[in-house]
Amino acid sequence: MKMKQKFRDFFSVTCVSFTIIMLIYTALSDWMNADLTRGSIFSLFAVCAIAGAVIFVTDFIPVGSLLLRLGIDFIDVALTVFIFGGVILKLFSFNSKTILVVTGMLMAAFVGAAALSILSDRLSSQAINQKIAEMKKHR
Repeated sequence: MKMKQKFRDFFSVTCVSFTIIMLIYTALSDWMNADLTRGSIFSLFAVCAIAGAVIFVTDFIPVGSLLLRLGIDFIDVALTVFIFGGVILKLFSFNSKTILVVTGMLMAAFVGAAALSILSDRLSSQAINQKIAEMKKHR
């Protein structure tokens, strides 16, 4: 995959993840006693961007299975969220209620971003296959 396409995928995954997280965070903010501030919004985006960057880097590791790739990507995201978001930025405390909510948000954002990425890959491969079929026709 070309670097330009990989960067576009990274940016799309970051934006989709951030959107999903913001929607869930906003919906649960009263229940979690969490206020959205300008700083927390930028911090959440930073966590999404760093998770996307970690995935971008680890995607260069050759893996033969989609399931294994998704597992590696999920571990990338989970480590980023809990280490960078929880320990470094202190976006959440480490109690059982918060860990469950953060894990649920993490899983929802991951599934949404992975679905977008898989759909994008499928559409790209269909377009490539269509071009190849057209080229074979015109020979």
